[in-house]
Amino acid sequence: MPDQRVVSFLLDWAEWMGGYNPAIGFNKRVPLIATGGGSPTFEELLSHVDGHIMKTIDASVSSLEPLPRAAIYRHYDVCAVWRFPRNNFQEVLEDAHQQIEIILRRKSVLT
Repeated sequence: MPDQRVVSFLLDWAEWMGGYNPAIGFNKRVPLIATGGGSPTFEELLSHVDGHIMKTIDASVSSLEPLPRAAIYRHYDVCAVWRFPRNNFQEVLEDAHQQIEIILRRKSVLT
């Protein structure tokens, strides 16, 4: 059974991979009034950190061998095709979760 934090991160990553989320609305800082550049809002800081974490997870998944990478893509609906019919999907997926957990610990995403 994979670590729930790994599964949670991978679910967030799959959602991040699935779409483009433009910033909607007015800019939080007004350049004519702000002197010194202004400081980011808390939401902007969280968005920046989340983006960094998602890029790290994406690089981690991309660094896997083709078989476990395909299992992660298929399980989290990033890709709809499983092209390895001779392999047991559940075993490959469990192995992929273990590999991702090791990589994310090494990159300090998981502590």
